[in-house]
Amino acid sequence: MSDSPAAGGARAPLLFLALALFLALAACGGPLPPEDPYNLAGAKDNLSRGNYWRARGCHREALRFFEASLVQARLSDSVPLMAMSLNARAVALMDLSRPGEAAQSLEAALDLSASDPQKSEMASILANFGALSLMTGRREDSLAFFREAATLAQERGENPAQYYADLARIHLENGEEELFMANLALARQSLAGLGATEKAQADIYQLSFEEALSRGDLASAEGFLSQALELDRHLESLWGLAQDLESQYRLETQKGDYLAASQSLDRAFHLRAAAGQKKELARLFALLRESRAQYQVPRSLAPYEDILSGRVPFDPLAEVCP
Repeated sequence: MSDSPAAGGARAPLLFLALALFLALAACGGPLPPEDPYNLAGAKDNLSRGNYWRARGCHREALRFFEASLVQARLSDSVPLMAMSLNARAVALMDLSRPGEAAQSLEAALDLSASDPQKSEMASILANFGALSLMTGRREDSLAFFREAATLAQERGENPAQYYADLARIHLENGEEELFMANLALARQSLAGLGATEKAQADIYQLSFEEALSRGDLASAEGFLSQALELDRHLESLWGLAQDLESQYRLETQKGDYLAASQSLDRAFHLRAAAGQKKELARLFALLRESRAQYQVPRSLAPYEDILSGRVPFDPLAEVCP
C-alpha cells in the first residue's frame, strides 16, 4: 500500500511543506551555525548533563557525566572544556565526600588553565579550592583562595559576586562583622554588573537578610528572604532552600509565630536529610527539640529522631536519581 502512486502523491506535499518550513526558519534566523565536531559536541553535552544531575542532587550520576565529558574534551583537544570538566569533576567528588580525589582533579585543572593564555576557568577553579579548603578545616587558606578568585574574575571582566558572597558567609559564620559587611557590600555592587548568576543573587539576598535581621529591621529582612526563597525555589537548590527555611524559622520565631517557625524548621530538616548533610541535620534536630520544649511544637520529635538515627530510611533522591 505504501508504495502506491497515491501514497507517494500524498507524501509529496508534506515533504514540500517541511522543506518550505525549514527554509523559512533558516531565513528568519540567518545562517545556521556550523555543527561541532563529534567529540567536542559530546564533551559539551556530557558537561551539560552532569550539571543537570548535580542540580538534582544525583552526585554519582553527575560524576559519571563529568568524567565522560573529560574523555571527549581530551579527544577533541579542547583546553577550555578539559579545564571545565576537571573542575566540575572535582566539585562532584567533593559532593561525594572524596576530598583527596577532588584535590587531584583541581590541581590538574589549575595546571591546565595556567598553561592556557585565556586562563580558562581559573577563577572558578580557585574558588573551588576555597570550598575544598573550607571542607577540610583550613579556613585561612579558604579565604585566600576566594579573595584570589574575586580579584582574577574582576581582572578578566567576569562577575565576582559569588566569590564575595562566599567570603561574606565565612566571615559571618565566624562573627567577623566588619569583614562580613565589607564583603557583602562588594557582593551587592557586583550584582549591578553583567554575568551574576541566580545562585549568587540568592546567596546575596540571604546574606542581606542576615544583615537586616542583625539590625532588627524585620520588614527588610523579610523582603530579602522572600527574594532568596523565590530564586532558590526556581533553582531547586537543596542547600539554598534549607538555608532560607532555617532563616525563615528564625524570623518567624522573632515575630512570635511559633507554629509557622516549627513548620519552616521541619521543611529545612527534611531538605538537609535529603541532601545527606548529617552534621547540619543534628544541629536542626537540636533546634526542633528546643522548639518543642519552649513552644510545644512540633507535636512529636519521634519522626525526626527516626531519620537522624537512621532507624527509618529516608532517601528521596533514590526515587529520582538513575
